[in-house]
Amino acid sequence: MGYASVMRVETTGASWSTSQQDRLGCSGVAASHTMAQTDSGRMAKYRSKINSVGGQSGIEPALIAAIISRESRAGNALKDGWGDNGNAWGLMQVDVNPMEVDTLHVVVGTVWSTSPKPREY
Repeated sequence: MGYASVMRVETTGASWSTSQQDRLGCSGVAASHTMAQTDSGRMAKYRSKINSVGGQSGIEPALIAAIISRESRAGNALKDGWGDNGNAWGLMQVDVNPMEVDTLHVVVGTVWSTSPKPREY
């Protein structure tokens, strides 16, 4: 199954709040581009996995990379695979709420991790 090109999606870009992760003096598309450029070096180690998963699932690798960049800053914002104060797992930051654990999402989240298995609830 294929989807429309992510490169044709119009976006407003990063909010001012989001752009302040990098202390940028701008927001919007310009901030998004700057932040993605900052993450590009860290993203390189995931390139082959992103391309493989994208090809197998019919999802553009650019979309997968964008989610990874935004959610975990290509892993830079993670502590032992965890982010969002321990409430999300992996590069794509799959939410792990102890009241609503979804085994499929926990498993999918571990695919992108370079750390051990997520903690059990």
